[in-house]
Amino acid sequence: MSPVGQLRDAYGWAKLNWRITLLVVFVSVSLLVLFFPFELVGGAGPVEEAEGITNLQWGIDLGGGASVRAPIAGYIAEDVPLDPEETAALESDIAAELNVSTAEIHVHVDDPQNQRGSVETTAPAVEREAFLEAMQAAGVDVSDGDIRSGVHEETRNTVVRVLNDRVDVAGLSGSRVVTATQPGGEHFVIVEVPGQPLSEVQALIQERGVVEVVAHFPDGDGYRNETVLDFDDFDRVDPANPGEGNRPPNVPVRITEEAAPGYVNDLNEYGFTEEGIENCRWEDADDRPDDPGYCLLTKVDGNVTYAAGITSGLAEDIRTNNFLDSRIFLMQTGTFEEAQQLEINLNAGGLPAELAFERGTNFELEAWLGAEFRVRSLVVGLFAALAVAGMVYWRYRDARIAAPMLLTASAEVVILLAFAISVNMSLGLAEVAGLIAVLGTGVDDLVIIADEIMQRGEIRTNRIFDSRFRKAFWVIGVAAATTILAMTPLVGMSLGDLMGFAIVTIAGVIIGVTITRPAYGNILRVLMLD
Repeated sequence: MSPVGQLRDAYGWAKLNWRITLLVVFVSVSLLVLFFPFELVGGAGPVEEAEGITNLQWGIDLGGGASVRAPIAGYIAEDVPLDPEETAALESDIAAELNVSTAEIHVHVDDPQNQRGSVETTAPAVEREAFLEAMQAAGVDVSDGDIRSGVHEETRNTVVRVLNDRVDVAGLSGSRVVTATQPGGEHFVIVEVPGQPLSEVQALIQERGVVEVVAHFPDGDGYRNETVLDFDDFDRVDPANPGEGNRPPNVPVRITEEAAPGYVNDLNEYGFTEEGIENCRWEDADDRPDDPGYCLLTKVDGNVTYAAGITSGLAEDIRTNNFLDSRIFLMQTGTFEEAQQLEINLNAGGLPAELAFERGTNFELEAWLGAEFRVRSLVVGLFAALAVAGMVYWRYRDARIAAPMLLTASAEVVILLAFAISVNMSLGLAEVAGLIAVLGTGVDDLVIIADEIMQRGEIRTNRIFDSRFRKAFWVIGVAAATTILAMTPLVGMSLGDLMGFAIVTIAGVIIGVTITRPAYGNILRVLMLD
């Protein structure tokens, strides 16, 4: 037969047995995702710091790293009466009573129809009694029993988002930031960073990271401070520079088109662009001179990290409004480490509340111990696979049934590992347990298919085969639906490692029902029918 004829026959066979073809395609793509040293999902470019020969990311318990588990500091009064139209005024009144910023008082309208909501404070120095007295003084009908430690769900979600952005900007792949709930109702934030020491993880997340640019300038007999830029005013943040020559470490930034006119007007109004002004003499961020001149202060969490004036060229651009076209300038710092942290804070934003580390727990695992756990997990997985293979062969004594069953189960694991890489999931002990559970339930389903097809004697026609396969697949489908329904609450209940186990199990069941189980049935059809 000519090559064209052979190709036509192969295409016809692949089209007729499209379930087997689909399995081969998924396995081939999965092997590429597992071993090809480029990010095939979510971007392009080489994978940085890949461990071993695969692109798998290991969690702390299999790869080493640090975990920080802490509640969010703050107090909240829930289900209190309030006017939805007066939330801003209420925040201002409570902040004035506590002598804190309005950014540390949050009013959430949970039930607009019945005018009920929550009031929280994230100011670290505020005590429970002072918070109660401030709310009562502001006219809130609240008692001591209405206040508990913690913050609103919206604030927790913001903390998780900001911390996720921080670890992403820092390039810490495989990290995980989630919330977990104690049986008593207290909420914790869990930050897990593989391959990093505990001290670096704490340094990354312990600062609130609220960045602002403050104009410090002479005003009459003294000096005046005015905030000219905050986090929302930045449009683009470039990577930090270590600085060259006389230029200190810095972060190139561009402010938004909406913020630029106000920034220009403020600097013109405050005198920063006038010729012959006393430029900034505040050389040490920790030591303000008596007469510093005109300075732009970079503040993080209210602390000055660097003070500098503006160059004559930038002053000319601002004075002539040429700055409105580029909107780019350098935010300078004292050290390159401060510039890197400033870059992270500008990209991720500030935390709305601090983490109460003193009420949490820390965990660190050395990399060598994580590697040992990986070896042991691999041994357990191989033992489970061999045990399953032995039982399958002992039951059927027919390689036409047992060999495709084991190959199909192995293909399911390969596809599931590729799924873990594609969703940036770190594999820990819980996820490995999920893989083993998927392997066991998958082989169980394949046994159901084989028993239903083979138990009634020889199969002579496609119609008989299809009838028996449909009966088996109905049982498998019901079992899969039951498993998914049982595991779904674990995904949404924020129970830490159980979430990873549930996600792997659900994904494995879906992959099995849609890809591997139908392919196994198709393989049996090819082997059992002439």
